[in-house]
Amino acid sequence: MFFALSTRLLFDFDVGANAIKIAQASNVIEDVRSRLGTNFPVPEHQALDGRERSARMLLRQLAEGITRHLRQPLSSDLSYAVQETLLNAAVPLAYAFTWTLLLLGRHPAMQARVRANGVLHGNSGSFDESDELCVAVVREALRLYPPAWALERTCTSTLVLAGATIRPGDAVVVSPYALHRMRSLWNRPCRFHPQRFEAGRVKGYAFIPFGGGAKTCPAARWNVPFLVMGVQSFLGRFSVRTSAMPHALPLVALRPSLDFAVSLRQSGKE
Repeated sequence: MFFALSTRLLFDFDVGANAIKIAQASNVIEDVRSRLGTNFPVPEHQALDGRERSARMLLRQLAEGITRHLRQPLSSDLSYAVQETLLNAAVPLAYAFTWTLLLLGRHPAMQARVRANGVLHGNSGSFDESDELCVAVVREALRLYPPAWALERTCTSTLVLAGATIRPGDAVVVSPYALHRMRSLWNRPCRFHPQRFEAGRVKGYAFIPFGGGAKTCPAARWNVPFLVMGVQSFLGRFSVRTSAMPHALPLVALRPSLDFAVSLRQSGKE
């Protein structure tokens, strides 16, 4: 259900003028979830502040709109699924898209190369596997700012790691954000250098922006193509220059703070 709704939200269902309000509501809900963890949605008797109540109401209205679009009756499960879709699919993907553009805004030469390559391939709105440069740019942005900044798993067998014994049932937290910046695995790990991913070079379990193994995000195979098409489409119309990068906020997903500064102009215009 969540994947089907993600597809509707990303490609079919038009949120129209409510897009900004929905994004703001998602941020509010994400803040709540970062405080309450899995205890969300909160019980009805628990007090919420005005922003949180408004966010829940807006997401319920979105759920009602989607059910009308799908010609299905609204249920509490479907309303919850809309919220989960935003937090676990659409919003993290939007954050990854934002981080990619912000990084390209700090590297105008790379941005120009990506734009030129997109024009070379026709910028047709479909994913082109031959565009290795844009794929490398997206992967490098995911390395520096992975949407899933921390992953919790339960150990199933006794292991010894760095001198510590981990037993079955123990909770283990893996941080892709930290893993992707380890100097033992990456050369100059804090540097934005998409070339490290060109020519099909991969890092195996050193690169897990969507998890790894049996617990890999089911949408992982589609996320990079979606992002590549989004970046190519955006750069076909606009250029971006980032004068101040945001901080990374480790909430449910790795969200950029709001204290960044960018300028946009239409491509080909001063």
